[in-house]
Amino acid sequence: MLALLLLALHLAFYSTISYWHGDGSWGPRYLVFVLPFLYLPAAGLFAVVQEQRFYLVRLAIAVLVATSFTIQLLPILFNFNTYLQLSGQSARYYQPQASPLVAHPRLWFDRLQEWSLSFAAPPGVAVLTQGFSYSEGDRTRHELLPRWTLENAQIRIYPAYTVPLEGHLIVADHRPWTTEHPLPRANFALLLDGNPLADVERTDLTGEQIYWELRFTLTPQQARWGSTLTLQSDTWNPTLVTSDNPRNEDLGLFCKPLN
Repeated sequence: MLALLLLALHLAFYSTISYWHGDGSWGPRYLVFVLPFLYLPAAGLFAVVQEQRFYLVRLAIAVLVATSFTIQLLPILFNFNTYLQLSGQSARYYQPQASPLVAHPRLWFDRLQEWSLSFAAPPGVAVLTQGFSYSEGDRTRHELLPRWTLENAQIRIYPAYTVPLEGHLIVADHRPWTTEHPLPRANFALLLDGNPLADVERTDLTGEQIYWELRFTLTPQQARWGSTLTLQSDTWNPTLVTSDNPRNEDLGLFCKPLN
């Protein structure tokens, strides 16, 4: 009774404040202080069940433990802040279908599907494997671009047919060009399976060596299943060369969608 009373008073107090939900967190948060008191009667219940051999109660306890373990596993599979950034507060707090308990399994299966593409991709796709920063497109629509590359950005290709493959990339060199930090323009190149790719057509779209259109053609012998196309470039760190950009990454080029 004491444990239940503590829980009731705790809920009564925190339900009166504006952030009753605990804001950006996973788990009880405001209930952490009262959980040890709830464990006391739970321990007594387990002892009675063990002694009296209540099989249905044992089954219910096992299901409860497995469910609790699964719920606490969800934010460990990937950062729970991901969904906090993708969802709105009003939906997350008041709509069951928008609950993190529902959304996290969906996001985890999406990640699992993306991971599986590195091993069993369908024909006719290109997979960003490594050397890319996070997408700056609309993540709710799963937009892969635009995003920054790192020093070696790798794309694995899985051609659908044994025909020449036409490649088309739009990249931008957005490193700052100021009197205080006159960074030189990036030197970059395309590599195929670690070797420089010949006959890459470069077009300076603005005449300022900032926006580049790259076009190339891969023969059927070059565009083999699982071949790796690498965009290699010099890097710069915004934190080190600017005073107002806290992004601490060694960035290369900015890849933009074709449209």
